[in-house]
Amino acid sequence: MPDSNAATPLPDPNADGNQPNLNVVPDAAPEQHQGRQNKEVAEALTYATDICVSAKRPEYAPELLKRGIGAPFVAALEVDIALASGKTTAALQSDSDRKQATLTEESAEKSLVKNLQVIQSAARTQFLPEQPAKLDAYLVGEKLDTSRALLNENAKTLIGRAEADRPAALDTNFIVQAEDSRQKFLKEEDNQSTGGGAGKLNRKQREDMVRSITGRRKKIQYAADTLWPYFNAGSAAARVKFKLPENRPYSY
Repeated sequence: MPDSNAATPLPDPNADGNQPNLNVVPDAAPEQHQGRQNKEVAEALTYATDICVSAKRPEYAPELLKRGIGAPFVAALEVDIALASGKTTAALQSDSDRKQATLTEESAEKSLVKNLQVIQSAARTQFLPEQPAKLDAYLVGEKLDTSRALLNENAKTLIGRAEADRPAALDTNFIVQAEDSRQKFLKEEDNQSTGGGAGKLNRKQREDMVRSITGRRKKIQYAADTLWPYFNAGSAAARVKFKLPENRPYSY
């Protein structure tokens, strides 16, 4: 099985083996693979751009038009290449937003846990040693942040008890502060998931666009292959420009 981290080389127009399948873009996956994925996309888009440049050359454009490859076809392809490139930029921005939200969420989580521990400490002061059973309602002895969802539920429980009992004279300002820290924690968690979702969406849209771009790029090459066949000596320059095999038909 090939190494998933191996770089994919640009096609060699004179190679005798099969060219790499630039029509297939891997799914957006773990972050450590994004560099490789971006490289493959960049190669596919650069390859298509080079073919468009050749298709617009005055010595080739009139002949391609006879095969249904006119200026509007090439222009539309170039527009989509630019849009696909923009999806990469958008995906990277989403990644950045998600990472920033993750850092902010971690800070918000620490602040929230600290406030909850203050509530538990106040409950000990208020109810020990006379009413130890009261501490059960304050989750004393339990780990508060086993998961994000559990932390939120525990925070609601403790803040609600503190609001009702006001142990050790916890005042309104502290209760408001604790609830604010819970809301900030939830907001940053939402920002993190939003950034991750946007990144996946942009990569999926880019994948679909690259498939379409590659198909149309090949259409130009198939047309060029018929116009400048490999067995005609005068076709050599055109075949280089359109990245076609030197000694055989284009069949990818």
